[in-house]
This record gives sequence, C-alpha cells and structure tokens, in this order.
Amino acid sequence: MGFQTTEPSQDILIMGDFNADCDYVKEQHWDSISLWTRPEFTWAIPRTEDTTTNYRSCALDRIVYAGENMNSGVILSSAKAFDYRYEFDVTMQEARSISDHWPVEVKIRGK
Repeated sequence: MGFQTTEPSQDILIMGDFNADCDYVKEQHWDSISLWTRPEFTWAIPRTEDTTTNYRSCALDRIVYAGENMNSGVILSSAKAFDYRYEFDVTMQEARSISDHWPVEVKIRGK
C-alpha cells in the first residue's frame, strides 16, 4: 500500500516508530518504499542515527515531512533521537524499562 495525499501542497509531519532499519528494512527494500523515493518527502532522521536504547545501533524511529510550510519551518539540523537520561536524571536501565526506543524530536520555526 502506497502513501497518498489528496493535495500536493499539503503540509504533513510524520514522527515515530517506522521500524525503518536493521532487521526490518534491508538495503534492497528502500527503493520500493514510496515514502522514501518520492521527492516531496524529506527524511529528517538519517539512517545513521541510533534511535534505540538497546545494544544495537538502528534508526527505527523517523521524522518525515512535506509541504511548503514544513519545508520552510523544519530546522533539519535539529532532528534527532532524544536521549532524555541526562535531562531527567535516569539510568540506562530505567530508560530501557520505559522503552527500547528514544523519542525523536525536531524544532519547527513559527510564523
């Protein structure tokens, strides 16, 4: 099933667990993923970003956006996995008990 929008200029921001790396999406599969191949979509979390709290390094969680307002508003360099251990003073063991993924975050300019 492909991703479709009803309006080509529609702004959209999709964030979360895509399972888009490691054992879930192999290198040879990327060309068949329309959200990846369609030029109007920007993937803000690179395939090199580790979004997991476990011992593997995988970019399972992603931020994808499209549309004129998103293209001008998203601060691409701010997109990352949010390792909240330091901000909330929790251990890695505590973080792993919450989730095996870090949340992803991005900054967006206001008007």
